[in-house]
Amino acid sequence: MAVAPPPSRATAERARAASRSAESDAATAPTEAPELDPILLETEAATPVPDAPPKINMTGAAALVWVPDDKARFAVKSVLIEAAGRGARVVATRKEPVLVGQRELWVLRKKRLTSRACAECELCNSDPPACKKNSLVDIEEPFLQSLGSKKTLEPWSGEYTPMDGCQSGVGDHEIELTLHGGVGRFYFFSVSTSLQFCCGAHPTYGDSTITLDVDSSQKVTLSFPAEVQGALAKRAHAELAPGCVMDAHEKPEPYRALAAYAANGELTGLFDYTMSAPYACGTGPGHYSVVSEQSSAWIPPELAAYGKLPAWVASYAAAAGAKYAFMVSAARLGAVKRELKR
Repeated sequence: MAVAPPPSRATAERARAASRSAESDAATAPTEAPELDPILLETEAATPVPDAPPKINMTGAAALVWVPDDKARFAVKSVLIEAAGRGARVVATRKEPVLVGQRELWVLRKKRLTSRACAECELCNSDPPACKKNSLVDIEEPFLQSLGSKKTLEPWSGEYTPMDGCQSGVGDHEIELTLHGGVGRFYFFSVSTSLQFCCGAHPTYGDSTITLDVDSSQKVTLSFPAEVQGALAKRAHAELAPGCVMDAHEKPEPYRALAAYAANGELTGLFDYTMSAPYACGTGPGHYSVVSEQSSAWIPPELAAYGKLPAWVASYAAAAGAKYAFMVSAARLGAVKRELKR
C-alpha cells in the first residue's frame, strides 16, 4: 500500500503548491490533547483478542538465518545452519541479506540514476520562473539479483523517478529503500522519499510499502485476520487518539501487515494502523499520519505455512538476536551452498 508516492513530473506543480501549506497545517494542529473519555480508552486498550489457532510446524534440512550485524550490508548477515545433535552448526556465512526463494537465492545490488535539482531556487518564484541552472543528483536504486541465474527484479522501480530540476521547480530530493524482513517467500520493503520544491514551505514526504513474493516476482498485500481486526483497531485507537491527530474519534485504518519470529520460534503478526495527523506533528507514513503497530499471535493467513520454526533453528535464532529465518529443503541444500559462495 502506498502513501503519498513520489510525484511524477506531471504532478510536480500540484505537489509544489501543496508543500506551501505549512502555515495552514500548523494552524490546524491540535494545541492540546483532545477531550476523550479515559475509561473508554482503558477499555479499548484492554480489548480481548481471541486465541490464535496453533501454528504449523516447518521442516527442512537447513535454515538460512538473518543475523543483525552493523558491519554487514543492510546491517544483516546471512548464516546457513544445519542441525547438529540438539543444536545447530554454521555451514556458511555471507555479509548481506540473502532472500530465499523456492528455486533461487536473491541479493540486493545498487545502480546509479542521474536526477536533477534546481541550483537557483530563488529565481523560481518569479512569474514566469527565471530559474534555469540545475545540479546533478546521484540516486542509488537497489535491485534484486539472483545468485544463480543473474535474473533481476525491480519491484519498486516506479518509485525511483528522476527529477528534472528547474523545469518542475524541484530542489533537494532523496529516495531510500529499507528492507524490514521476510517470512517464507515473502519479503517486506518500504520506500521513503523527501522532495523539497523551490520556495516551498516544507518538504513533501512519501512512504510506500512493498511486500514481494520472490517466487512469483509479484507484489502482494498480506491480509489482516478478520477474527481480530476489530480488536486490534480498538487497541490502536487507544494508543493514537490521545496524541496529535486530526480527529480523535477517527477509526484507525489498516496500513500494512507483516510478521516476525519470536524467541520461541513462533511467528508473530505485526499489524500497522494509521490515523490522520497534521504535518506539524505527523510522524508518518507520509508525515500526515501517525502509526500504531499491534503485535498478535494471529498472523496474516498468507503466512500460515511458515508458522513455527524447528526447535534447533529457533534456539540458534534467539541466541543470535535474529527475527527472520528461512528453511531450506534437502533437495535444494547443495545448490544453496554453491550459490552462497558466489
